[in-house]
Amino acid sequence: MTAPYHGNIPDTTTDKSGNKHGAISMQNSTWLTAGLTDRGLKRKDNQDNFLISDDKRLLVVADGMGGASGGEKASKLAVGTIEAYWNEAPPDYTQPNQVEHWLKEAVARANAAVRSAALESRDSPNMGTTLVMAILSDEGQVHIAHVGDSRATHISNEEVVGLTTDHSVVMEMFKRGQLTKEQCRVSPFRSIITRCLGHDEQVAVDYCLKVLGPGDWLVLASDGLSEVVQEKELKETVNNLEMPEEACSTLLEMVLSRDAPDNVTILSARLVTSKQTDELPVPDVSQVNA
Repeated sequence: MTAPYHGNIPDTTTDKSGNKHGAISMQNSTWLTAGLTDRGLKRKDNQDNFLISDDKRLLVVADGMGGASGGEKASKLAVGTIEAYWNEAPPDYTQPNQVEHWLKEAVARANAAVRSAALESRDSPNMGTTLVMAILSDEGQVHIAHVGDSRATHISNEEVVGLTTDHSVVMEMFKRGQLTKEQCRVSPFRSIITRCLGHDEQVAVDYCLKVLGPGDWLVLASDGLSEVVQEKELKETVNNLEMPEEACSTLLEMVLSRDAPDNVTILSARLVTSKQTDELPVPDVSQVNA
């Protein structure tokens, strides 16, 4: 799912791989968006799911767990619940407090849906899913909500900043000074999370608001990306590109070249000015091969 060029930008374009492309045009700037998912090279199935809403303002990544059928069902159910709520009652993007409330309510609804399915399931009673989601508002505002270890990252020419903190065992150990960041990356406990949708009646949601500048990037991804691509590489890679679909496909190629041990889902959004949009190339969607 990506957003392309200036001119008569279609609401949605779909390439042969099923990846969607689109854009949000504002008075002085445009959000370009893209997304893809891949099962990787070691997994038999893909338990990730993602969404870019029809109006391109809502981005969601969910990484399921609880066995092959359970994980896929949990992530799909979470994404579908949030999409339905978005279509039913989207927030007023100009009201930050309303957007924050909407995000937390969306997570609560998704959590209830996954938990209900888990309680009714004989095969996958422990199903659950991580969740990271973003709402793209006008003037570069990005609202982030997350649970688990899927991440949101802000990238500018100057720096790369994680907008989420993993809810994981290794992150708790890092906070206590028991592990370094490098030790977290290789710890046998790195895949154990401390918070997810579906396991408890209520789930705490982390929220943040970030304002991006012209040319900045937002990347949402499951841990299939962060496990093999470090933040510094993320910055170096996307800052050499112009279009979000290029960013997604290039990052996926990096993951696949490093044996892709897990499912990987990557969404990218870039804020560009009207002048920058005029100068962007028309993307060749045939080159997006997820």
